[in-house]
Amino acid sequence: MKVTIQKWYAPNGSSIQLKGVPADITVPSLFSVMPVAESDLDRPLPWDSVEPMLTKVDEGAWLKAPLSIGLIKRLNDASRRRQIELPEFSTLSHMLSWTSARVNRTEVPLSLNTRRNERIEDLAFRESVRKELEKYGKSELVSKEVKLDAAIVQAKKQTDPNWEKASKSMSRLRGPLEDEAWPDYDIQLTEALQIACDWSIELNKSPSVKR
Repeated sequence: MKVTIQKWYAPNGSSIQLKGVPADITVPSLFSVMPVAESDLDRPLPWDSVEPMLTKVDEGAWLKAPLSIGLIKRLNDASRRRQIELPEFSTLSHMLSWTSARVNRTEVPLSLNTRRNERIEDLAFRESVRKELEKYGKSELVSKEVKLDAAIVQAKKQTDPNWEKASKSMSRLRGPLEDEAWPDYDIQLTEALQIACDWSIELNKSPSVKR
């Protein structure tokens, strides 16, 4: 039995129940077609809200790069162009179609030969995706890992040398195509970094963000 004793709320007072945290810029995800959300469970807690901790006046005031409707639109438009033009999003689209077909499948053939052929096709598709992700990873954006002090202290306390690797693998839900040797290249994370780069460029265009 699983009993929920707490509900979480965002600083604007909105519950994260059912709706999660709405994104200003969306990128396709395999988990959008998989039954892994709270709303896929029986009798989920309803969405509600409480008094916000932030008001429209001070919301985002703590940011050195405040948001605006115009800024979000420009960032969103740039992301949409990449999602149309870059080959990794074509790969992601194929992964979404494959996953959706498997998740929504209601019939399974009884023919052993048919099942074997399907298995061969699935493995071939998995291998093609693996090779494509490995290729994209070779031209990945240059990045540097930054750790919070608390994470460094925690890592030093661990006696298992494989703890850090294991903690990373546990921090995200593995997709239906993934296995232990799956490439590290993450299409959504790379796009998030690119959006952050676009935001930085917007800030450097003028002393203040256009509104």
